[in-house]
Amino acid sequence: MLGRLPFLTRNFADFKLVMLNLPWTVTKDEVARTVKALFQFERLDLPASKIGRNGGFAFLTFATEEEKQKATAALSTLEFGGRKIIVREPSERPKSKQEGSQRKPPSGVSKQN
Repeated sequence: MLGRLPFLTRNFADFKLVMLNLPWTVTKDEVARTVKALFQFERLDLPASKIGRNGGFAFLTFATEEEKQKATAALSTLEFGGRKIIVREPSERPKSKQEGSQRKPPSGVSKQN
């Protein structure tokens, strides 16, 4: 059955880019129109911050590595609202300082195992 559904076997994370340094005022439609004129993409995500504006970055997903490389070249020369766009491959989030560290208990509290 999976042979008939190739989209289930592709790992789209391999074909993803992050656009950084976007103006907070730009909309998903504006980004989509601009990049669609330059290259093909499968999906565009423009996450919003807690206060409702975009976070200044967008994720683009592509069907192939070739399309991703073409987009990287095109985006590296693009400006939005006078801001030069920075293009990177997504990476794992850095671990927080507290994650996995040996924290000392507050003074006056004994450590129990």
